[in-house]
Amino acid sequence: MNWPIDIVEKIAKRKAILFLGAGISANAVSLDGSKHPPTWEEFIRIILNEIDNTAIKKYVDSLLKEKDYLTACEVLVNQIGNIRFEKIARDQFLAPKYKSHKIHENILKLDARIVITPSVDKIYEVYAQSETAGTILVKKYYDSDLVSKIKADERIILKIHGTLDESSKMIFTRSQYTNARYENAAFYRLLEALSLNYTFVFLGCGFSDPDIQLVLENYSFVFPGSPSHYFVTPKNGINDEFKQIIKENRNLEIITYNSKNSHQELHNALENLVPLVEDERTRIANEMDW
Repeated sequence: MNWPIDIVEKIAKRKAILFLGAGISANAVSLDGSKHPPTWEEFIRIILNEIDNTAIKKYVDSLLKEKDYLTACEVLVNQIGNIRFEKIARDQFLAPKYKSHKIHENILKLDARIVITPSVDKIYEVYAQSETAGTILVKKYYDSDLVSKIKADERIILKIHGTLDESSKMIFTRSQYTNARYENAAFYRLLEALSLNYTFVFLGCGFSDPDIQLVLENYSFVFPGSPSHYFVTPKNGINDEFKQIIKENRNLEIITYNSKNSHQELHNALENLVPLVEDERTRIANEMDW
């Protein structure tokens, strides 16, 4: 897996935003070594095991096959209630006391000014804040001072689906997402503005994430001909035809890697990216190529 020079340059100049999906969190392991954080689909299936209604199970299973996670969560919340749903979320994403992984270390070493994540766990933010003595800010989509912090050039981890610390504002269901877009419309305008001013590099994400779809659809169709964002994903099922379709409809360059051996190729690639970025920053400083 080779990194395009454009990614190296953009990260070096802090003109790239790293977008971390559940696949990054999934590398962490619990304190007792017994489990990894579930992906969104795995989390839904954990809840599904508590449902006895056969018809509901079949319906949710069909939604999962379509990657419609928002609707699947909506159906399950209607079945078990918000309180039970939030407890299961805390049991799965927080209670196991996950330890960070080497991949989190390399992401932090890239020193991107803004890191965005839809994950509600706290794995990367806890690691990043501990390594930087709390100087990296953790902001949520509903924070009133978000714009001022971004304009002030702060290092920020932006949690666009909320956090387990405020479970009532987490975004898991379709109605929660709809309400968030209505009540926090300014945030989604900010997200669009970031997509115009920065190059997004998506890591550990799925194409079905609603915020990814929102950003890419608006960017591609409203501003045709703009520079591409990058999506790093396993090569399974990704062919040249699919890459071309995604390029034309989402203005997205796909970078693939072999997912064997627990995605080791991606880990190695990120390990190799760190010195590439550091060398580019040294060159920029020496040549004053701001």
